[in-house]
Amino acid sequence: MTKDFRRFWASQTISVIGTQVREIALPLAAITLLHASAAQMGWLVAMRHLPMAVLGLAAGVWVDRLRRRPIMVVADLSRALLVGSVPVAFLVFDRLSMMHLYAVALGTGAFKVVYAVADRAYLPTLLPRDQLVAANSRIFFSFSFARTVGPGLGGLLVKLATAPLALLIDAFSFLLSGVLLLFIRKAEAPPRSKTSVPMVAGIREGLGRVWRDPLLRPLVLCGGTHNICSTAIVALYFLYLSRYLGFSAAVLGTVLLVGGAGAILGSMVAGRLARRRGIGPTLIVAQVFSGIARLLVPLAAGPSPWALVVLAVSELMLGTMRAIFNITQISLRQAITADAWQGRVNGTIGFLLWVLTPLGALAGGYLGDAFGLRPTLFGAALGVTASTLWMWRSPLRTYRG
Repeated sequence: MTKDFRRFWASQTISVIGTQVREIALPLAAITLLHASAAQMGWLVAMRHLPMAVLGLAAGVWVDRLRRRPIMVVADLSRALLVGSVPVAFLVFDRLSMMHLYAVALGTGAFKVVYAVADRAYLPTLLPRDQLVAANSRIFFSFSFARTVGPGLGGLLVKLATAPLALLIDAFSFLLSGVLLLFIRKAEAPPRSKTSVPMVAGIREGLGRVWRDPLLRPLVLCGGTHNICSTAIVALYFLYLSRYLGFSAAVLGTVLLVGGAGAILGSMVAGRLARRRGIGPTLIVAQVFSGIARLLVPLAAGPSPWALVVLAVSELMLGTMRAIFNITQISLRQAITADAWQGRVNGTIGFLLWVLTPLGALAGGYLGDAFGLRPTLFGAALGVTASTLWMWRSPLRTYRG
């Protein structure tokens, strides 16, 4: 791997460590400081995912029209400012509110959309196609390490200091990530897409290309169903662990740390599994076990030691399987897509995967208030499992790559 790839890899690793701190610090700020309800937690998660529904298609067209690295730098620096506003509001002005947290979640989500489309389109310009699986495995290994370190660090910081103060680490990580991207030396080729192509036409081209592809269509349908149901679980997860099971912030971080260890394992074996079993079968197996992992969450009731064991197994399995699934599906998308289409294909897929996800978060929040946390978690987990059928009834079932 080249020095430029290593700089790119380091930038993403640092950014994700801070992001993982935010994943636990932001919801805990809402719960512990602002006493958020289940419905408010649903809105907080929805705000984080709403930008993909609004910007996903347009972001793909923009990325194909512009150089990708400057887009990523601007997105990093903008997120640093947004996240940094939370500790400033809390420590300096003493005016932290749910509306402020909603705005931060919405703003960081918007820049995350643009960044994610750009970075997945940018990677194939740094490396040849036959190195993409290895490169994505290394990137996801770093993500997994970040998931291991970040939540534990976030939980510890929340316990020792405050949730808003913990977000300072996230703001600094985005700043450092943007600076590292500036040190990549390889000149980026000018975009191949013609700027004269209307936005609507570019969006329509991306939608048509993804929807007509026999491999990408079932992948998107499965991923979209998974994301709706899984996000309903995420909206209730911290409430369930903190209020229903009575775990502290430090324990929450420890539970999530186990998931990070699973993701490290998954990133190490994903390439080997895809080569031995084939890309399609690997995706299907990973999705089935993801559903089983989600079903274990509402089973974590009763005495705390038993609940901790069940949650740890759930996080370990989920972390492993999602790493395998994501490495495999992203590598598949990048390998079968021409460079000139990378932005539109990735933007379209991101849009289709996440367009209804905010509704999943809102539904999880309101159903949790109406019917209780455990019944809602069970229903959402069954939906995650059933999403496998989209791939099972498609060419992916026998596709080896």
